[in-house]
Amino acid sequence: MAVAEMHSEKILTRVLNPSHSNYTHVYMTSLSCTSQATPVDVLKGASQSPAMVLDELVMQAMRGDQDSRNKLLRFMQDRWFRFAVANTGCHDMAMEATQETALRVLEQLQRFEGQSTFSTWSLGIALNVCRELKRKAARQNRRSLLRLTWFKQTESVAHPVVEQAEHLDLLHKHLAELSDRQREAISLRYFEHCTTQQTAELMGVSTGTVKATLSQAISQLRRNWSD
Repeated sequence: MAVAEMHSEKILTRVLNPSHSNYTHVYMTSLSCTSQATPVDVLKGASQSPAMVLDELVMQAMRGDQDSRNKLLRFMQDRWFRFAVANTGCHDMAMEATQETALRVLEQLQRFEGQSTFSTWSLGIALNVCRELKRKAARQNRRSLLRLTWFKQTESVAHPVVEQAEHLDLLHKHLAELSDRQREAISLRYFEHCTTQQTAELMGVSTGTVKATLSQAISQLRRNWSD
């Protein structure tokens, strides 16, 4: 089982209880590996593509189907977690960000209008959550543990400068040395494979700013690797 999947079992997700107005805490540790609906499990037996399955889950969840809501959270939480780890550099903060993202996605689900993919839309929520948690940590004068050892060993990245890292831990170390904006741009563009336009929309900046930020980040990575 992948590292991120194992940690998904430990993530405390807040699932909307259809018979109450409040949110019920459900510990994923109470579920066994065989009973948990992972993304692979959700797709088993499906004749549709993963994107079509996800679209169907979103539609059913928006209609109030509780089972679809649970499956939607489990389908996406690994991706939210990996993104949060890459963005914050802190395992504990990434766990908290994943929980909060799941809650906000449920709260804001009726606002999803389909102008972007659900994955992109939810990553925007995850990005805002990560920013808030990092500001909170700074106000409390806590230093984040800049480790990305939980990032999937099989995760591929598109840029050749990123691909030339001999060890992922070296890449993680140098990512932690980038500015928040540079790390956000790298995470969205190369780890989550968002387009430049999608990255700009999620970060709330122009495409020109994204390109400049990526260029600066790649240059910084080159300098660090050459040292």
